[in-house]
Amino acid sequence: MPDALNLPDDLIALQCAADAEHARLEELTAEYGRPTSEWTEEQHGAWDAQLVVWRAAVEAKALAAAPLGAEHGHEVVERGLKKAARPPA
Repeated sequence: MPDALNLPDDLIALQCAADAEHARLEELTAEYGRPTSEWTEEQHGAWDAQLVVWRAAVEAKALAAAPLGAEHGHEVVERGLKKAARPPA
Protein backbone atom coordinates (compact mmCIF):
# COMPACT_ATOMS: atom_id res chain seq x y z
CA MET A 1 0.00 0.00 0.00
CA PRO A 2 2.75 2.58 0.78
CA ASP A 3 4.25 1.95 -2.67
CA ALA A 4 0.92 2.67 -4.37
CA LEU A 5 0.55 5.87 -2.33
CA ASN A 6 4.20 6.84 -2.68
CA LEU A 7 4.27 8.13 0.89
CA PRO A 8 6.86 10.88 1.32
CA ASP A 9 9.78 10.21 3.67
CA ASP A 10 8.97 13.24 5.80
CA LEU A 11 5.46 11.95 6.42
CA ILE A 12 6.79 8.52 7.37
CA ALA A 13 9.24 10.27 9.71
CA LEU A 14 6.33 12.07 11.39
CA GLN A 15 4.59 8.71 11.90
CA CYS A 16 7.80 7.28 13.38
CA ALA A 17 8.07 10.27 15.72
CA ALA A 18 4.46 9.87 16.87
CA ASP A 19 5.05 6.15 17.42
CA ALA A 20 8.20 6.88 19.46
CA GLU A 21 6.35 9.36 21.66
CA HIS A 22 3.55 6.85 22.20
CA ALA A 23 6.13 4.22 23.13
CA ARG A 24 7.53 6.60 25.75
CA LEU A 25 4.03 7.12 27.15
CA GLU A 26 3.61 3.34 27.32
CA GLU A 27 6.98 3.07 29.12
CA LEU A 28 5.77 5.52 31.75
CA THR A 29 2.52 3.58 32.09
CA ALA A 30 4.47 0.34 32.51
CA GLU A 31 6.72 2.00 35.10
CA TYR A 32 3.97 3.76 37.09
CA GLY A 33 0.88 1.71 36.27
CA ARG A 34 -2.31 3.27 34.98
CA PRO A 35 -2.94 6.87 36.08
CA THR A 36 -4.36 6.95 39.58
CA SER A 37 -4.94 9.36 42.43
CA GLU A 38 -2.18 7.53 44.30
CA TRP A 39 0.49 8.78 41.90
CA THR A 40 2.92 11.39 43.13
CA GLU A 41 2.88 14.88 41.69
CA GLU A 42 6.08 14.01 39.79
CA GLN A 43 4.48 10.94 38.23
CA HIS A 44 1.42 12.90 37.16
CA GLY A 45 3.61 15.68 35.78
CA ALA A 46 5.82 13.32 33.77
CA TRP A 47 2.88 11.35 32.37
CA ASP A 48 0.82 14.45 31.56
CA ALA A 49 3.80 16.13 29.87
CA GLN A 50 4.45 13.04 27.75
CA LEU A 51 0.78 12.86 26.81
CA VAL A 52 1.00 16.44 25.51
CA VAL A 53 4.16 15.60 23.51
CA TRP A 54 2.54 12.51 22.00
CA ARG A 55 -0.66 14.37 21.08
CA ALA A 56 1.39 17.14 19.43
CA ALA A 57 3.29 14.55 17.37
CA VAL A 58 0.04 12.88 16.30
CA GLU A 59 -1.47 16.26 15.38
CA ALA A 60 1.59 17.25 13.32
CA LYS A 61 1.41 13.96 11.44
CA ALA A 62 -2.34 14.28 10.89
CA LEU A 63 -2.00 17.81 9.52
CA ALA A 64 0.79 16.76 7.18
CA ALA A 65 -1.16 13.69 6.03
CA ALA A 66 -4.46 15.51 5.46
CA PRO A 67 -3.93 16.39 1.78
CA LEU A 68 -2.91 12.84 0.91
CA GLY A 69 -5.79 11.50 3.01
CA ALA A 70 -8.26 13.70 1.15
CA GLU A 71 -6.99 12.26 -2.12
CA HIS A 72 -6.67 8.57 -1.21
CA GLY A 73 -8.79 8.19 1.93
CA HIS A 74 -7.62 8.90 5.46
CA GLU A 75 -7.83 5.28 6.62
CA VAL A 76 -5.79 4.10 3.63
CA VAL A 77 -3.10 6.67 4.34
CA GLU A 78 -3.07 5.83 8.07
CA ARG A 79 -2.65 2.12 7.37
CA GLY A 80 0.08 2.86 4.86
CA LEU A 81 1.94 5.10 7.28
CA LYS A 82 1.74 2.60 10.12
CA LYS A 83 3.04 -0.13 7.84
CA ALA A 84 5.83 2.05 6.43
CA ALA A 85 6.90 3.20 9.91
CA ARG A 86 7.23 -0.34 11.28
CA PRO A 87 10.81 -1.45 11.80
CA PRO A 88 11.92 -4.21 9.43
CA ALA A 89 11.31 -7.69 10.81
